[in-house]
Amino acid sequence: MKNKMNLILLASFFVITFSALSLNAQGAGPLFQDAISSQNGLEASNYKEVALLIGIVEEETMKIGLSEKIVRSRFELRLRETGLIPRQATVGVYEMLSFEVTLLGETYTALLKFLRPVVFEVGKSHTKYSYFPVSTWQTSAIGFHGGDGEVIIKCLDRFLDEFLNEYLKANAR
Repeated sequence: MKNKMNLILLASFFVITFSALSLNAQGAGPLFQDAISSQNGLEASNYKEVALLIGIVEEETMKIGLSEKIVRSRFELRLRETGLIPRQATVGVYEMLSFEVTLLGETYTALLKFLRPVVFEVGKSHTKYSYFPVSTWQTSAIGFHGGDGEVIIKCLDRFLDEFLNEYLKANAR
């Protein structure tokens, strides 16, 4: 219950903090001064460092042998294998990779998404900036875990294969 409450509080904090920072074109802050154009939403200002946000309720996932520590360890290993540096997502980090797992009985849902601030422009007449990170790339799955957390780790690996391929192509410089 404590982990669930902490996750809810963290999510609420991010929503309140970033929503309060939403700006229009006249108030654009330093985050967008170095903005880069994006073709697919995966381009990152410092692509080598990837902030991770993991959302699981351990009192549920521990029943199938899955913990935040196990998921984070797999994440970090996979990122390091491709030359990326994993970081903990914190307030003030605007680009992040989020993995969420929800269990319901013998089923699970898993969602991997890349979040970043966006700039929306319509010609020269309208520009909207948002400091709240939004999902610019995502993939998800629903399945049966059969009481085995490794099923979800394999799902994460498939997600990371897809994400890392696209992310590294988008940020090849």
